[in-house]
Amino acid sequence: MDFIGVDGCKNKWLSVTRLDGALKCDIHNDIDGLVRANPQAKRICIDIPIGLPSKVVPGRPCEALARKLLGKRSPSVFSVPSRAAVAEEDVLEARRKNLAEVGRSLSAQSFAICRKIVEVDHYLLRTEAARGLIREIHPEVCFWALAGGHPMVWSKKTNQGIEERLSVLESALPDARRFFCRVADDCFRKDVALDDIVDAMVAFVTSAAGDVNIRTLCGDPTHDERGLPMEMLYPAIEWSKGKRPPC
Repeated sequence: MDFIGVDGCKNKWLSVTRLDGALKCDIHNDIDGLVRANPQAKRICIDIPIGLPSKVVPGRPCEALARKLLGKRSPSVFSVPSRAAVAEEDVLEARRKNLAEVGRSLSAQSFAICRKIVEVDHYLLRTEAARGLIREIHPEVCFWALAGGHPMVWSKKTNQGIEERLSVLESALPDARRFFCRVADDCFRKDVALDDIVDAMVAFVTSAAGDVNIRTLCGDPTHDERGLPMEMLYPAIEWSKGKRPPC
């Protein structure tokens, strides 16, 4: 349980790790509880933006880099709201603040995860020791890497997309499909969507890769105005050429 992959699910968090050689999942109410439940963790890769735009740093270069890699899947990389905007509970006010802060409006998709962005942002700002522990990933970038530098063809919201991603995951996790089916059977769809499971799984693969097998999308500037990194981790493409990651 040294390495953990995390994705948001409804109002909670889904984590994937290994315990005694077997893949294991848990659902956590909040990030603080997730970290406390895993005191031995060496790296937690999470599908949530870390490092937020502001007037001082109006954009995240890692987003632009990710879009270039993903091609037709680039719409999956949305522009992260400013720190001022994510704190708003009213979408119109959030859009107004985002426009004032960084010169652009706010998509419904972005606003939908603002609460989770705020939760992680506040946790990292008040817990400096966690900044090297909790690292951002984007699942589509990770799948792109595991597939040898090829973006996924199908949306993860479709049956074809889930099957496509499970096939890619099996190159790194031989037990991926069996684990996915077990979690899908055990969890209520109102709590955990199927794409939440594959996203948490690919986050785990990235987390467990080991330092020498992890790459980072990171432009300039590298940090936001509060000192949080603006980056996206992904597993080394070389794995797709026959070398399996140590997970």
